[in-house]
Amino acid sequence: MTYDRFHTAARSPLPQRLFAEAFGSEWVPGVEATSSFGWWLAGNLVGSLRLPPEGTLVDLGCGRGGPGLWLARAFSCRLVGVDFSAVAVADATDRAPSFGVPASFHQVAFDNLGLPTGSADAAFSVDAIYFAPDHAAAFAEVHRVLRPGAPFAFTARDTTADWPAVLAEAGLTLESATPHPGTGDRWLRLFDLWDANEQALRGEIGDEATNDLLEESATRSRLDGSTYHLYLTRR
Repeated sequence: MTYDRFHTAARSPLPQRLFAEAFGSEWVPGVEATSSFGWWLAGNLVGSLRLPPEGTLVDLGCGRGGPGLWLARAFSCRLVGVDFSAVAVADATDRAPSFGVPASFHQVAFDNLGLPTGSADAAFSVDAIYFAPDHAAAFAEVHRVLRPGAPFAFTARDTTADWPAVLAEAGLTLESATPHPGTGDRWLRLFDLWDANEQALRGEIGDEATNDLLEESATRSRLDGSTYHLYLTRR
């Protein structure tokens, strides 16, 4: 999948409507999420990260910015979002004023965030950090930018990597691994909706972007035997 193309397509009404339909009561209005961010995850991140007012929150794999901006508004804090998609960073920058929080977004790699050491009061990543080519380097970089004692929460399938080993190597303490209820089912519903709305998607977002979605849908077997978790760690 070409992520710039994916985020460009996500601007369109039909993909957003299909996400909302698949996620049902978990859909958070206004966020325009293209990840597993929903009400359950929003509430758990608020309870886990507990940023002080005017603190700094880092969103790794921020996409078009919605989840991070929503959380920053809830905490009254500053947001720094990073992503490897130029389209995502541009869209997140454009959307920030509507959330009314101080925010900046940067196109960088997860293993070289370009942030000062110990500058983050908390960090999170929704369905993103496991795309880093080098997990050890990415999590070590998270460790570097967090202040001592600061939390880092991320979502991932338990079969994607040996997360306790990765975290231990990076010097992060794993505090909890909580199953994210219903996430796999919601993704499967979304894949079914992409398949069922193929022609409408081609008309709205074009053939290349639609082909990307259908290719993603065709890999649904990767969800077999795995569970999505919210991992809470601490520097």
